[in-house]
Amino acid sequence: MDKKIQERSSILRDHIGYLLQQIEIKDKALEFYADYDKVLINLDCGKRAREALEGEDTNE
Repeated sequence: MDKKIQERSSILRDHIGYLLQQIEIKDKALEFYADYDKVLINLDCGKRAREALEGEDTNE
């Protein structure tokens, strides 16, 4: 039984790590769009937002 608990804990940690990574990616994209001084927002045409929604890192 202890081995099953360890396996489930490991899977849960992996899922939590993945979810935290996705939150960080989306937070970066939101920070980009929240900065009114960025001229690149107009040139971006939503590219960062689409990438973030697909789970891709938008760190440029």
